[in-house]
Amino acid sequence: MIFAPLTPYITVGAFIVSMMLLSAVMTMIYIPALIILLQRWLFKCEKCL
Repeated sequence: MIFAPLTPYITVGAFIVSMMLLSAVMTMIYIPALIILLQRWLFKCEKCL
């Protein structure tokens, strides 16, 4: 879609790429942070920090 001859397709393609990149970055940041924050509840361990 980025290399399409029509401007609306280029715009939509760039928007989709930006959403996918933002989603990937946020996933890489938030999933480990949530696992650390919810460690006791997720894993039910005695020696969790």
